[in-house]
Amino acid sequence: MNYKKSFLFTVLILNFLGFLNAQEIPKIISERETITKNYMPDFSYAGYQFGKKKFRLLLVK
Repeated sequence: MNYKKSFLFTVLILNFLGFLNAQEIPKIISERETITKNYMPDFSYAGYQFGKKKFRLLLVK
């Protein structure tokens, strides 16, 4: 029983580490030349009142 748990734990850890290595940083934020050629839009102020106010909730009967 203990062997099965340790084997499962090892498989999960190796799978997670493989997932971390598979991530690549996009060129638009990692390469200076690509950054200067391409505009990356800023959506931080998108939404109602530039995202500074919450939506009003209307209760409908």
